[in-house]
Amino acid sequence: MKRVFSVVLGIIAASWFVGSTVPTAQVFPTPITQAIALLTTGVTTFSIVGIDASGYVNWGSGRGETGYGIRDNAGVIQFKGDGGSWTNLPSSGTAPDNATYITQTASAGLSAEQALSALGSALMVNTTGTGVLSAYAGTSCTNQFPRSLSALGAATCANVDLVADITGTLAVVSGGTGLATVTQGDLLFASAANTLLALAKDASATRYLSNTGASNNPAWAQIALATGVSGTLPVANGGTGLTSGTSGGVLAYTASGTLASSAALTANEIVTGGGAGVAPGPLGSLGTTTTVLHGNAAGAPTWGAVNLATDTTGSVTAATGGTGPTSYTIGDLLMATGATTLSKLAASTLGTMLRSTGAGSAPVWSTTIWPNAATTGDVIYATGANTYGNLTAVAAGAYLRSAGVGAAPVWSTLILPNAATIGDLLMASSSNTLTALADVAVGQVLISGGVGVIPAWSATPTAASFTASTAFLGAGTVASVGALRLANNTTIRARDAGDTADITLLQSTAADRVSLGSAAATGLTFTGTGGSLIWETTVPTISSGFGTTPSIAGLASAFKVTVGSGGDTTGVVLFQTTWGTAPSCTANNETTAQLVRATPTTTQVTLAGTLGASDVLNVLCVGY
Repeated sequence: MKRVFSVVLGIIAASWFVGSTVPTAQVFPTPITQAIALLTTGVTTFSIVGIDASGYVNWGSGRGETGYGIRDNAGVIQFKGDGGSWTNLPSSGTAPDNATYITQTASAGLSAEQALSALGSALMVNTTGTGVLSAYAGTSCTNQFPRSLSALGAATCANVDLVADITGTLAVVSGGTGLATVTQGDLLFASAANTLLALAKDASATRYLSNTGASNNPAWAQIALATGVSGTLPVANGGTGLTSGTSGGVLAYTASGTLASSAALTANEIVTGGGAGVAPGPLGSLGTTTTVLHGNAAGAPTWGAVNLATDTTGSVTAATGGTGPTSYTIGDLLMATGATTLSKLAASTLGTMLRSTGAGSAPVWSTTIWPNAATTGDVIYATGANTYGNLTAVAAGAYLRSAGVGAAPVWSTLILPNAATIGDLLMASSSNTLTALADVAVGQVLISGGVGVIPAWSATPTAASFTASTAFLGAGTVASVGALRLANNTTIRARDAGDTADITLLQSTAADRVSLGSAAATGLTFTGTGGSLIWETTVPTISSGFGTTPSIAGLASAFKVTVGSGGDTTGVVLFQTTWGTAPSCTANNETTAQLVRATPTTTQVTLAGTLGASDVLNVLCVGY
């Protein structure tokens, strides 16, 4: 089978060569010879192969620029390996053997090389102009150190500059302190073996150096009177000269420069002086809750009750807890007429009441006269100018009714109910009596029972039970059994959820057309036995895709997208209203026969396909 294929391939190749035009400079075997050679050896031989300018010879499966092999690049032969880049072939042969080279060891094939093995082990120094290398001999400084080296390694020697040439700090074991800096007032101390620290000065006055630091290191401190001094500080040096005293006593000078402790003072007693050379002592009595301390020019003070006749003068004012006035008239009232002043308000006419005149003002007796008694249920009303009386209560359910300007109010003859529930209606249940008609289930209507009969709610009204008013329904409206006929060009509306606009439910026009909904409605739901169909009427928007500057027109249930420039393979349209469940959407390309796939969710629909620029995509979506 392989040979048959080769023969066929050879014949095809021979036919190609026969029908092809080749340059006259090329010599090819005859087509029959080529076919026989391919059949017997698998190789076709050529003495000269001609390739067009900028042609390629490729190996492997790659061809042309992406293959690997050799090529002509505008007269320059280049080569490239698999995965590499095209590179020019060298324009000359090997390097010359008489050029100057630096080698590791001498080579017999070179005539002008310099072998590094002939030099000693050292750094290499280049010679300017010749490029000859020589071994660096080194450099040294006596009792100094090299500060810098020249290009040839010659050293510049210098002494050590302790400021510029030294880094770090000199340790204690080397004769230093181990500290880089100190501050004014610092004291150096050894905190451990071969370790010096700086104790900073204390900025507070009257501090002394103590051994109260860690491990008894020195530290600034105040004198501890309990442990830092000995002996007793005398009076002359600001002390007391005492090491003990009487518990409950006080210090007293019994002589110049001498302090002594008094005897224990009794709790809560008054202390009195004892004179020169004697410490103060207690009075000897605590007195009682009804006595005060009376002075005694000839001796110690004493406790005694206050004698208002002999111990006080004048009257006790309001500022000192009294009243101020010294006499009163029957019926007088005390009142504050100032921050520390009490005055008398004289009695007034029978029936007047004390009335406030506001903060900061004294009260006054009212001009109006009030009754002195009342019975439960009485109502106070003005019976005359500045005079109030009682209106006696009556039977339950009556309400207070005005009798007109200048006349006393009266209780009504009409009786009202005392309570009501949301939705109740007031109705006359009998003469001069109103009662509440309780609310009932949704959808019922109020039916009159006739003259003198209480109305009632009805869940099943009939045409016979009510009469439609043309003033209410409009001209041409007729209500009959089983039907309600509305006049032409009639609209039935409902209020929207936000109570901002009316939604048209049903409308007939002068052209005898029936329309549903209006601009205030966001959609339409039709419910039947098997379920509901939903149409959304909000305006959709383009979220992404559909090329550059696409456009959209229509509503969520029926819209068209015009693909923008550049075209696309997909696009997303957003619904303004979220569907209850993902709708059923179909799409087609009105411009071309290309298929368009619609994939909807509750918030968007994705359209996919070959979307050419200016294509018009028609989309229909219905919820269920």
